[in-house]
Amino acid sequence: MRLYHYSLLFMILFFSILAMLSVGEGTRTRIGWERQLMDRCVDGAADAAAGHMATYSDGKLIIEKEEVLEVFFLSLFSALGVLDSIPEQTRLYECMTCVVIVDGDGYYLWHRKEEDGNIFCWEEKILFVEGEKEAQLEQAVLNAIREQEEKKGMDGRAYCFELPVGEGILKRGMAERGIFVMMRGMPGMGYQKVYEHFAFSGAALYKISQ
Repeated sequence: MRLYHYSLLFMILFFSILAMLSVGEGTRTRIGWERQLMDRCVDGAADAAAGHMATYSDGKLIIEKEEVLEVFFLSLFSALGVLDSIPEQTRLYECMTCVVIVDGDGYYLWHRKEEDGNIFCWEEKILFVEGEKEAQLEQAVLNAIREQEEKKGMDGRAYCFELPVGEGILKRGMAERGIFVMMRGMPGMGYQKVYEHFAFSGAALYKISQ
């Protein structure tokens, strides 16, 4: 084989590698953009649900959980442009781990329950034990994560979850009413079982910000 044959072969290999690297980088960029979009949409939907609570549940003993949940999903579907796409809405439902509505003295958990036909439903209100509020909420979310892992076959044996409370907005918001949303895995978006996002919005904080 002559020298120019080697040169031609080298050039073919070189540009092939460049093309593969370019495709890989483009995929990572697209995935990063999709993750940011999903984060913003989930956060915005949680804000909309908290705003609904601040407007319609303020001063009332009972939180209209189904209304709050409906506002969340309608906002999420609208932001993602899937209001008219049942298949896409179903995919998003499948990614839900749980929704937790926090009240002053307890919380409501919406999650998938095996004993109820493996469908999402609300638990009865669970009252807080004094000094255990954060631990109870963390355990509720973690249990819902494990339920989802069992159903989807996710490997989460070493998974742990802690609320990012600290001294910031979450701690202040947890003093009254608020909503937590946990999503894991986004089928059909190129990174199934990888996407994960935890969103929180406080009804009291949302009302003050208005």
